[in-house]
Amino acid sequence: MRKFTYFNKFIGVFLTLVFISPDALALTNTIINPTTFTQRSDADLSEFIETLPFGWKDDHTAYLGVSSNDALGKPGDDVFEFYISEAELAAESFELSYSIEGLIDADATPVVVNGQSSYGTTTHQAKDGWQRGSMTLMSDQLEVGRNTVLFTLPDGLEHVAVKQVSLTPQTDRSLPSSPMVLDEALSQDFSATFSSAHYENLNKEEPTNLNRLPAFALGKSQVASIPASFTNLTRGAVAYRVLGERDSTTHVTIGVDPSVGVQPFKRS
Repeated sequence: MRKFTYFNKFIGVFLTLVFISPDALALTNTIINPTTFTQRSDADLSEFIETLPFGWKDDHTAYLGVSSNDALGKPGDDVFEFYISEAELAAESFELSYSIEGLIDADATPVVVNGQSSYGTTTHQAKDGWQRGSMTLMSDQLEVGRNTVLFTLPDGLEHVAVKQVSLTPQTDRSLPSSPMVLDEALSQDFSATFSSAHYENLNKEEPTNLNRLPAFALGKSQVASIPASFTNLTRGAVAYRVLGERDSTTHVTIGVDPSVGVQPFKRS
């Protein structure tokens, strides 16, 4: 009887060792050596970025907000550039992928594509460590040739870093990321018209056919970071965005906040 019991225990241990779950083995390896997977993942990501065509990647690092790595706080450093051919733009959608440090929801990082469309959310909570984020952009938001992606500092955060940014055509059908809803600009603060229409009505008491262009008021998290040495005098918003024909000449009227600055401005 004892031999039979011993034999059953031996078989049970043997079967457990043979048929143990691969997930359990992986978990055991992670507990014993927790840094192995992270190091391999970083290496694989760097190797993947390295193999991408030149126009699909921008390998510089952007430091948004207060950072000793970007003491001047130059807004141009926050822009990433990509180059897409006409054949590549035939893809239905593209994946914008990036590594980011300093916030919780990497996939909702606020970005501006080609100075026109905003994505992500404006308010975030801080989080230490790097993580990978991505968005799906439809090809009609991109252009043949040079494309830009501006990363902006979310509200509630003092600094964020972005690196290993890529823009690649997608082969599968993915749900596109939803553009950010922008607030319309108040006409007393900002207005824009084509210059031809503006000068035609310059001396008229009742202007006609002005056709004001769509304009939107932007907050701090929707524009490039302004250097600390600058004072923003714009009234009603941090900045404004106008949607119109590319390469057209536009006349804009911008309100100025007289309460900002060393000396109050004289009203005209």
